[in-house]
Amino acid sequence: MAREFIKALSPAKINLVLKIRSRRKDGYHNLATLYQMVDLCDLMTFQAEPNGRIRVICSDKSIPQYKNLAYLAAKSLWRPGMPGVTITIEKKIPSGAGLGGGSSNAATALSALNRLWKRSLSNAALRNIGAKLGADVPFFLYAPTAWATGIGERLSRVPSSGRHYLLLVKPRLKVSTAHIYKLFDRQLTNPRRLDKIPPRPKRVYLLNEMVYMLVNDLGPVVERQHPVIGIIKRRIAAMGSMGVMVSGSGSAVFGLFENKRGLQSAYRNISRGPWWCATARTVHSMEQLR
Repeated sequence: MAREFIKALSPAKINLVLKIRSRRKDGYHNLATLYQMVDLCDLMTFQAEPNGRIRVICSDKSIPQYKNLAYLAAKSLWRPGMPGVTITIEKKIPSGAGLGGGSSNAATALSALNRLWKRSLSNAALRNIGAKLGADVPFFLYAPTAWATGIGERLSRVPSSGRHYLLLVKPRLKVSTAHIYKLFDRQLTNPRRLDKIPPRPKRVYLLNEMVYMLVNDLGPVVERQHPVIGIIKRRIAAMGSMGVMVSGSGSAVFGLFENKRGLQSAYRNISRGPWWCATARTVHSMEQLR
């Protein structure tokens, strides 16, 4: 057991729809969101250790070893007498971006360690554990495209809309999700706007249809707090993006492009700026991540 190891890709996500419904007593918010996995991935390695110790080694030194979600996921599965694990994370997904990197790492850790430690827990049981770690974690254990309500844990499969080209741009700042939600709560003066929840998508959408679905209640809040995000959005739109929006609570912005040529042209132009920039495609099958 001491030499057993597993390697796994840990994908990012974007939110094509994010509507806030209400604030809960536990501090979370009820929402309606359309999650979409993308093929920007961290690489995670899980090496069994004989001493029962759990440790995380991450290429991003700003991520704490004992408070990150991958470590907490491992602790939630570990039981006395079991082997330990060294988790190595090669980060490609920036933190504080609204791309779900930490939540994805937690979900990947739950899935991989369930196998490594032979816990034999069902996927539904892993999602229940994941929901206690973070609202986005269950999605990464579910499907590449999903409609979510509640705090994000009530998931329904949505037919994939195919593979679309994405430009991802993040200014060199991190956004606190909790802080953005607090600002949203303060500026909310008309509760009726919370009732305007789009219906759950039930079919495959073409790209020119999808761009009309894009909505994020948190987007205007993030832009007011960090004007550079608005600058990035305008730059992406000017390069021919069919749709552009903040992902989650930010600070990353994504632009949808019709073809690879347009995407590469936009990347060459925008990557010269003072921000992180990457290209990606949407994931339509979990097999693409294996």
